[in-house]
Amino acid sequence: MLADLLFAMLSAEEIPPPTFEQARASCFASRALTRERVAGCTQILDAATLDERTRARALFRRAGAYYALRNHRAAVADYSSALALDPAMSEARLNRAISYRALRQFDLAIADYDALIATNPREARLYNNRGNAHRDAGHTDLALADFTEATRLNPLSPQAFFNRGALYMQLGRDREALAEFDHALALDPQYAQARSARSQLQPR
Repeated sequence: MLADLLFAMLSAEEIPPPTFEQARASCFASRALTRERVAGCTQILDAATLDERTRARALFRRAGAYYALRNHRAAVADYSSALALDPAMSEARLNRAISYRALRQFDLAIADYDALIATNPREARLYNNRGNAHRDAGHTDLALADFTEATRLNPLSPQAFFNRGALYMQLGRDREALAEFDHALALDPQYAQARSARSQLQPR
C-alpha cells in the first residue's frame, strides 16, 4: 500500500497550462465560468502581442467576471484600464459606475453617469441609474428629478416608476408611492419588488 502511494506521488504528471487560444476562448466565450474567464483573460493580457482594442476588450471581460465575483475594486481597476485604452467604450464607463455604486463611492458613480448622459441625453436607463446613486448619496431632489426624467424618456419602464415610488416611500409620501407602484405593476404585473413594496403601504 505504501509503495503504491509513493509510486503515485512520484509518477504524478503536471497539467500543462492552457494554450493562448484556449485562454482567449475562456476570456471571450459568453458561457465561460467567471473564474475561468478571469484566468483566461489574465493569461492573454500578460502577452505583449495584443493590440489596444483587444486588450481593452479583455480588460472589459475580466472586469465583468470580477464584478460577478463581487470583487468590485478589481472590476473598477479593469474598467478604468479599458477606458484608458478606449475612452469611447461606453459600456465600460456604465459598468464602472455600477461598480462604484457597489463600493458606495457615489460621487464617482455620479461623475461617470454625468459623462454618459452628456453624450447620450435621451438614454432613460442612465437617468434611472444616476437617480439610484443620487438617492444613495442623500441627494433626494436630484434623485427625484432623475427618476422623473427616466419616466418621461421611457414611460414603459416599470423600474423607473418603482424607483420613484421607493423614494416617495422613503420620504413618507405614501399616496404618491402607491400610485407609482400601481403604475409599475400595470406595466409589469409580475414585478415582485413593486408588489412587495405596495403591500407594506397604507395611504396617509
